[in-house]
Amino acid sequence: MDSIKISEKKSAKNVLIVFSARNTPKGKFTFSKRLGRIAATKIFINDYSNDWYQNGVPDIPDHKELVQFLKEKIKLYKKKGGQVWILGSSMGAYGALKFGSALAADRIVAFSPEVQLGMKFSKSAENNVPYSDEDVDLSSVSYKKSADVIIISNDGDPVDYYSATKLKNGIENSKVYSLRNFKHNILGELTKTYNIDNLLYEMVSKGSSKGLWSLEKSKLYKDNTIEAFKEINENLVTGKEFNDSYIKTIEAFIKDAPNWGYINYLYAMCLDKKGFYCAATKYYEACRELSPYLGRPIVRLAEIYFNRNDLDSVLRLLEPFCRSKHHVKAVSTLAKSYMKMGLNDTAIETCAHFINHTKSQKDKLLIQTLKKEIENIE
Repeated sequence: MDSIKISEKKSAKNVLIVFSARNTPKGKFTFSKRLGRIAATKIFINDYSNDWYQNGVPDIPDHKELVQFLKEKIKLYKKKGGQVWILGSSMGAYGALKFGSALAADRIVAFSPEVQLGMKFSKSAENNVPYSDEDVDLSSVSYKKSADVIIISNDGDPVDYYSATKLKNGIENSKVYSLRNFKHNILGELTKTYNIDNLLYEMVSKGSSKGLWSLEKSKLYKDNTIEAFKEINENLVTGKEFNDSYIKTIEAFIKDAPNWGYINYLYAMCLDKKGFYCAATKYYEACRELSPYLGRPIVRLAEIYFNRNDLDSVLRLLEPFCRSKHHVKAVSTLAKSYMKMGLNDTAIETCAHFINHTKSQKDKLLIQTLKKEIENIE
């Protein structure tokens, strides 16, 4: 089967079910090469259609039938005294929690899960996941009373941070860790400095999070506070609404966590909306230092510097950014900065690089127009 693989370990009494992350290719499975130390028969699941396990998986395209299939495999492979463990990351983390509830798992380990599908700016929204009756708020479903529910999330992605808080508040006795200034791909970041195989072994086999003790964690708030955070973030990022009360709310977050990159970004946007550009610059720069993976603060900061005619600062920010990111506002600002400096050939090369690499036809046409304007300058 292309979406299910079973690796039986006859000497093991436990069963580990692993849900793959989104964009895992057909026939491949997340974590399949990292779990060798774990004493369990492993069942790997991959919804390579990126439907977030709403309708089972391609080989068993029905949620209830997949649950029944897994129950039968648990009955077959779990031995006396054994446990059921479930692991997943991103889309797989959503699957781990969803099926962990349905299967009454003894331990669930989930990296960067969404609490509910289809939220604005979420990874599931990027995949246009179809709604079904099975799409529930995972903080409101029941889990085995004695289960270890371990959630490792981050505060660099606002959807992940919101989800972590909701799950912590909703799942009794859950262990939820939101890592300070990490982005969605937590394991990718941890791989740079940690032995991920050991980390997964400790979490899945023992329910231990000691590997995370040295990392700074972000504070998780009560539901009313996190709902305010969600509303402010969505309204600021979309530009649909701004209320002066947002400033006071975000200032309270800043006071609690001045070294939280994303909250510095939200505060900068509040000040920006009010026209306090000098103050906004300070917090955009703070965000850039704390969370350099966030692109929008860099682009807006460069626009402010461009309007001040501080072209050296524009180049400092956008030259490295535009080498790897194909952002239409960024390349437009960078090319116009070169024009102001009399470097028209460099501006044309910058536009050409973008045109050759962007996948957006709309953005390509915009930069083609700018490129022609530069070429027509005598």
